[in-house]
Amino acid sequence: MRRDSFPQVSFGSNGSRELTITVADDQGATDSKHRTVNVPDAPLHSPPIVSIVSPHDGDRLDAHTVVQVQGSAVDPDNSGQVAVTCRVGSAGAPGDTAIGHQLDFDWTPASSVPFSCGGSWRKLCLYGTDPDGTNSQCIKIYVNYPVC
Repeated sequence: MRRDSFPQVSFGSNGSRELTITVADDQGATDSKHRTVNVPDAPLHSPPIVSIVSPHDGDRLDAHTVVQVQGSAVDPDNSGQVAVTCRVGSAGAPGDTAIGHQLDFDWTPASSVPFSCGGSWRKLCLYGTDPDGTNSQCIKIYVNYPVC
């Protein structure tokens, strides 16, 4: 697994699980770590569990290159369908733009991020809403534009 890999695990049911992750370097040396985790039942009336799978926090994206945006939004207590919206905005500033309403879509940053000499940091957020509320995850991305 590369240093920039982000393994994800999902389970079909709740309960105790033993996880093992093994890494290897370019010279063939390996190391493993074991952990036991408990996957509990979600409390009743919980909002969705939302995560951005890609891009990753801190990624630098070319403004004119198509990026695959992937996310996950799960209703932990199965109270209803989850509606999702992905939005991009200025990091630390009010106001943002909806760029998608799916969990997996292609996005060209220049279509919704205005030109800025050299580029700028932006906030990318995925929101999930079900009958029990709204939850979100936000990451920071850098949208590269040419230097003026």
